[in-house]
Amino acid sequence: MKPRIILMIAGFLAVSGCTNKRTCPGIDLSQSKTSGGEININLSVDASGSMKGYVNVPGSEFKRVLEILNSSLMINSALGSDKSTTTAWRIGREPPGKDRKLKINSLLVARKRNFYELNAEQGWTNVSSSLEQFVPKKPKQNSVDILISDLEPDNSAINTLIKVLKPRLDIGDQLTLVGIKSQFSGGVFPTTAGDFKSFTFSGVRPFYLIILGSPYRTERVVEDLMQNDSLKGKVQITRFATNAANGYTLFVDKNSTIYKPKDCMFPAYSLKEGMFGKFNVDNNAKWTLVKRLRGCTAKEVALQFKTPQMDGFYPQSITDLNMLESSSNMKIDSVNLSSSGMNLQVSPQLPLGGLSSFQLSLNTTEDDTRRWKDWSTLSSNPEGGKTQRLMDLIRRLRRESDGGKSPGDKYSPLRVCGAIQN
Repeated sequence: MKPRIILMIAGFLAVSGCTNKRTCPGIDLSQSKTSGGEININLSVDASGSMKGYVNVPGSEFKRVLEILNSSLMINSALGSDKSTTTAWRIGREPPGKDRKLKINSLLVARKRNFYELNAEQGWTNVSSSLEQFVPKKPKQNSVDILISDLEPDNSAINTLIKVLKPRLDIGDQLTLVGIKSQFSGGVFPTTAGDFKSFTFSGVRPFYLIILGSPYRTERVVEDLMQNDSLKGKVQITRFATNAANGYTLFVDKNSTIYKPKDCMFPAYSLKEGMFGKFNVDNNAKWTLVKRLRGCTAKEVALQFKTPQMDGFYPQSITDLNMLESSSNMKIDSVNLSSSGMNLQVSPQLPLGGLSSFQLSLNTTEDDTRRWKDWSTLSSNPEGGKTQRLMDLIRRLRRESDGGKSPGDKYSPLRVCGAIQN
């Protein structure tokens, strides 16, 4: 009997120590970067007449972005790859509905006014927007597809665009929307005929990049743009991913975590769970694990977290607690979100002799509104410095990618994961 008892106890210990791993979803590019390999890059420029206003102004931000993308992507080893094949396109739709997609040898030709006009020598025709054309019908492996457009979609264009984007998001690609404010002098047209009369506008007007591909490759495109000083303060960024694990996410800087009271807690490499088990996590770099010191008499404790700088985040500080969502019973004391990063203080529950885990993420619905409300306008009330129906497009993209998931299961651009043991 004795050997059998020993074996039973050993088996119990083995099972107890193999609890399911807790996940803190999101791709931390500071920990795992993909490089090398072969990729295919498609650059599509919307050639509709509403784009002419961006090239009518010498030295406009639109022209500068074309130059940046041309120099960084029209090369043989773009975006950290060993080998890249880049194709640039002029896209649009001819009346009464024929798509036109023509190769161009350089993005620099899109800096000229005649790119958006009838040009028999080049084979170019007058076209309207056809946004969905930027997504190849048969994408090659490791494809990165980029659209350059002023957007302004009607309901039909939004539906068609969602239809071609959704399959790519479902297989793990990330969609990044980059808004850039540029000097403009030209015509503003209604998204739907009859909404308003076209008018001329001169001033600052946004245009957009939609970037579709792996998180690492799409973020390399963003990095190339953000390194240019002339674009600072003029860029806004939002990301979408169907699976929370497949999107670029910022995690807290564990070395900057502050414990209150400081003599009550200390960071731990691992925690116990249950009588014999271990609190298993998917990646220790993403988790803040804390133990309470014996002799600590404090009834409440607090943790202060900080994230690195966030490109394209808010120019002003946001302190609204509703910006965060919690998947646990966690008291959020304060939050400060800005382009310099997030500062957050929380008060986790102290378990009685046990362990309490928590996870916090960004409320993406509130985040989208904060980022883009001043960029968007209704077609019934057009403004030259804003984009018609932009929020309609963003809300549809968010609804399709989030799908009513819980905070811990939907994509978030930042995430806080931790556990505290009494």
